[in-house]
Amino acid sequence: MADRPMIASSQASPDKADTLRWRQAHESPLSWKQWRNLGDQFLHLVAVELRLLHKRSMIGMAWTLVNPIVQLVIFTVVLGRVLAVDTLYYPVFLCCGLLCWNAFSESLTMASASIVNTRYVLYQPGFRPAMMPLVFVVMGQAHFLLSLSILAALLVYFQIPLGWPVLALPLLLLVQGLLTLALAFPLAALSVSFYDTKHLLSVALRFLFFLTPILYATDNFPRVLQILYAANPLTHLIRGYRAIFIDGVWPDWPALIGVAAGSAIVLVVGYRFFEARRFRFIEDIE
Repeated sequence: MADRPMIASSQASPDKADTLRWRQAHESPLSWKQWRNLGDQFLHLVAVELRLLHKRSMIGMAWTLVNPIVQLVIFTVVLGRVLAVDTLYYPVFLCCGLLCWNAFSESLTMASASIVNTRYVLYQPGFRPAMMPLVFVVMGQAHFLLSLSILAALLVYFQIPLGWPVLALPLLLLVQGLLTLALAFPLAALSVSFYDTKHLLSVALRFLFFLTPILYATDNFPRVLQILYAANPLTHLIRGYRAIFIDGVWPDWPALIGVAAGSAIVLVVGYRFFEARRFRFIEDIE
C-alpha cells in the first residue's frame, strides 16, 4: 500500500513545543467520554481505509475475491491435477489454507506499515497510535469474512454438509485476530525506525508460506516434522478450519487454547513495546 496521509494536513512538521504538547496530551488517562470518541474514531478510520484501499477501482472490494480465486485455480491445477495430490476435496482443503493465510499475511503487512503510511494522523488531537495496527487487522478480518463466500460456493459444489462444529468459526476468527494483532504491534513500532522491516517481513512471509500446511497435508510426515509443524500457530488455525468445514468435527481445542494463550502473552509484550516507543514516532518518522 502506497504511502499516503490518511487525513490531509497542510501543516508543517511540528516543532519541539508541538511535540511536547502532543506527549502531554497522550500521557493523560482517558475518560469515559474519550473512550467513546475513540470508538467512533476507530470505526471512521476503518471505513476511510477501506475506501482508500479500493479507491478508483472499477470493481472495488470484489478484488478481495479475485486473488484467492486465481490462487485456488492455479494450485488446484498444478498440485491437484498435474502432481496428483491425494487429498479428499482438495479444492476445499486448499481454500481453507489459502483464505487463512491471505488474511494473516495481508493484515500483518498492512498493520506493520500502519504508522509509517499514516504519519500525518499522528498529529491529530486525541489520536492514539495504537489504533492503527488494530484498524488494519480488523480490515484483514473483514476481507477474510468476505472471501468465505468462495469457500461456501465450494462446499455447495462438493455437497459437503455443515454440522454443529461450524459454530466454532467465531472462536477461530478471534484466535486468528489475536495472533495477528500480537505480531502487528511490535512490527508497526519497528517499521518507524527500521525501514528494512517491511523487506524482512516480506521474505519471512514467503518462507512461512511453504512451512505452513497450506498446499499439503502433514498426516504422513515423520514425527520430527510433525513437532516442527506443531510449533507453527497457523498450522492449528488451518487445521481448525478444515476440521469444521471438511470433516464436520470440532477443532483441536487444546491446540487452539495454546495458540490463544501464546498470542495473548505476545500481545501484552508487543503492546508494551509499542507503547514504549510511540513517543518517538514523530521524531523518527520525519
